[in-house]
This record gives sequence, C-alpha cells and structure tokens, in this order.
Amino acid sequence: MGLPLWLSFGLVVAALTTGLLISLGTGGLGLPYLLCFTISALIVALLVRPQGIFLTVASLPILFSIFTVLTSFLTARVQSSEGTPLFSRANMVTAFYPMTQHFPWLALVTLAAIGIGVLRWWLLRRQSQRIDNHAAQQRRELQEADRRNRALSRAARRRSGQLTVDELLARAGKEAPSHGTRRSHHRRRR
Repeated sequence: MGLPLWLSFGLVVAALTTGLLISLGTGGLGLPYLLCFTISALIVALLVRPQGIFLTVASLPILFSIFTVLTSFLTARVQSSEGTPLFSRANMVTAFYPMTQHFPWLALVTLAAIGIGVLRWWLLRRQSQRIDNHAAQQRRELQEADRRNRALSRAARRRSGQLTVDELLARAGKEAPSHGTRRSHHRRRR
C-alpha cells in the first residue's frame, strides 16, 4: 500500500544524516548533501501511504531547515580553531547562512514533492470514483434483476392461484379472532 508515515520521516532523516556525515567529511555543505535530500524527498513523496502525503510533504522544509543549520554549524565547528567559543556570533551566522543560500533548492524540491503529492491524490481520487461508479452500477443491476424476479414470481402466483408463505401467514393473522372474543362468542351460544 505504501510506506507508513513514520518510515517516510525516518528515510528523510536518514538521508539528511548521511548528507551531514558526507559534509563533515568534505568540509562543506555541498551537492552531495542536497542530492541526499532531493532523492529522499522525491522517493518518499512517491511511496508514502495516501493518508500521509500531506504531512510528509509539509515536513520536508522543516526537516531540511533543521538539518541544514545543524550540518553547517557542525561543519563550521570542525573547521574553527580551538580557542573559538561554541556559540559565537560568527558561528551562528555561519550556521544559518546555508539555509538562505540553498533556499531555491529547497523550494524547487518542495514544489516537486507537492506536484507528486497532488498528482497521486488526483489519481487515487479518480480510481476511487471509478470503483464507486462500478459498485453503483452493479447495485443497480442487482436491484433491477431482483425487481424482475419479484414481478415474475407475482405473475406466476396469479396464474397458478397459489399463495406464498408470507401471504398465508398474513391471512391467518387477519382471520384469527382474539381469545377474548372466542369465549364471549361461546357464552352467547349457551
């Protein structure tokens, strides 16, 4: 049926973690990091269960932002000299700068994931409509066949003069007097 929502988040986080490790190895946030994000985002948008399409696509920019800031902070921290403070102003600016630098990439990947999500939703809705129409057609055919069978059985009973069990029970219920009227009827005769 598709990937569960938790697994789709896990795949994106794993891909971004892989990009983080590659960036630490190369000393900069570059194309491998962006490709890890792009490939995971598009695969997850294609494979997530239909109920999770919206949440998956909506979470992509959030996950990208968190991991991009973390990756650039750690990369800057690895490259900084030993005496620099952990949260200096320069480290903070360096950590957030790649977020603005790679925003067009994020926007493009997010729009592609939205396009995939909308296309999947439209195709699923169209398929569901087809299934509903087919089921409605089958119900109409069964109702028509049932109506014809009832009409044929009524016509056959009229010709033969036979009554159905339901009709016999209904007649028996109408003709049978209640117990109180029988006693009073028997008393009058005496």
